[in-house]
Amino acid sequence: MAPDRTEEAYRAVSPGDCLAVYDAGDGQYNSRMPTPVACGAGKAFMWVSAVRSSGGACPQGAGQDYMSYTSRGRTTALCLTRKFTVGYCLLAQQTGSGQQARMNAGLMTVVDCDAKRVPVRYNRILHITGVYKAPANASAANCARVQGDRTYYWSWLVNDGRTLLCTMVYQG
Repeated sequence: MAPDRTEEAYRAVSPGDCLAVYDAGDGQYNSRMPTPVACGAGKAFMWVSAVRSSGGACPQGAGQDYMSYTSRGRTTALCLTRKFTVGYCLLAQQTGSGQQARMNAGLMTVVDCDAKRVPVRYNRILHITGVYKAPANASAANCARVQGDRTYYWSWLVNDGRTLLCTMVYQG
């Protein structure tokens, strides 16, 4: 039987590895092939928290997902945790405006901050301004970068609530 290169690539990934994969905005990863990279590399968008026999066995939460591959009746699932980096951008869908505004971030997405168009399910590009150890009762108020900062921040608790992700709508 011919070797299945994709299966071999999945089985070669270990917990703690970082991958150059991300949601391109269409709900699919930019590559079906898990491409390991150095965790300090600019393209290290995901960290592998575990390798399982099904995606359902992976942690589910903000900034967590999995990618899996089945070959010859055997599934290899890579549990992914998004690595957020200050200065990078992600996609979001804003509904409403002013006090009624709501922002639904595509936490597994990565997008060029200067992209002229965004995938149809999104209408905003968010710029990552801070990634902090989450304080008690964390909120967007914890995102201020200087005293008196009037920037409007959108924030999420990720990494099982241990990390505060701070973003703002990208202005260019």
